[in-house]
Amino acid sequence: MCSSLRRRVCLIAPPSRPRRTTACRRSAGGYTSARPGVGEERAGPARTASCAPARRPPNERSVTMPPHIGTGLRVERRGDVLRLTLARPERRNAFDGPLLDALEDALRTLASSERAVLLAGEGDAFCAGADLRWFAGAEDDRSERRAEALRVSRAFAALDAVPVPVVARVHGAAVGGGVGLAAIADVVLASEDATFQLAEVRVGLVPAMVAPYVARRIGPVRARAWAMSAERIGAARAADWGLVDIVVPPGKLDAVAEERVEALQSGDPAAVRAIKAFLRDIEGRAAAEAADAAVRAISARLADPEARRRIRAFLERGGRG
Repeated sequence: MCSSLRRRVCLIAPPSRPRRTTACRRSAGGYTSARPGVGEERAGPARTASCAPARRPPNERSVTMPPHIGTGLRVERRGDVLRLTLARPERRNAFDGPLLDALEDALRTLASSERAVLLAGEGDAFCAGADLRWFAGAEDDRSERRAEALRVSRAFAALDAVPVPVVARVHGAAVGGGVGLAAIADVVLASEDATFQLAEVRVGLVPAMVAPYVARRIGPVRARAWAMSAERIGAARAADWGLVDIVVPPGKLDAVAEERVEALQSGDPAAVRAIKAFLRDIEGRAAAEAADAAVRAISARLADPEARRRIRAFLERGGRG
């Protein structure tokens, strides 16, 4: 459990629900699967229940913790699923140091009983990447630049190292580091009107933290061309590239997310963890080995006068363009 979020607010027993089918087929108002066997809307209202004592079947509890002041991360444990919601909607869920620290802590302390992680964003966007107001604050101090870049690297590495399936529920915009968070997930669900963009080059930066994970999903040649162009793409194209697994009509994203999380819990937990460990061992080495280079690249760009000028200009425009 996240050390900074230990206060338990409410322990409830969610009502039993019928088992959902996990096949991804087109139907009236249905959705399409970008890959065999694997699909912008705001997240639905939180489940409500009385905090009065009640009988609870084993492993069917929900512990909800509000975002700790300054972290911008909501952590909820419901049954065997760890639900992490980026909760800085006023900044389009752009992450800063405290949010990254909270995310890393929650992931590093994953309970052995938990069998899946669901990552989502609150409000109108999934994640706008790094908050440039936070990043720009490290411009003048070399050690601070490196420290902040390391916070990003550690949080991404923690998500990549999670031993259980990770599902990313993407709606609205995913920009920069938001694309990286999605790319790390084992299953990426996106609303039909979701968009994806590596926009770092427009402010004189490079998507160094993001690139290894994006390249792992869509290939290095396509990742390189995309990063250099800063092109914004839609969910359908992202699915064609392999960045998104399932494209979902607006209004069905939550239901499909629950369906996929349930499907990923149908196998033997030890076998699922072994699969992730094995595939990470043979495929994930490039991302791990690139971490130091990514830290150096981000630190160097934050020290570059032109990058700093572009960041200041971006902030002066109110974060537009």
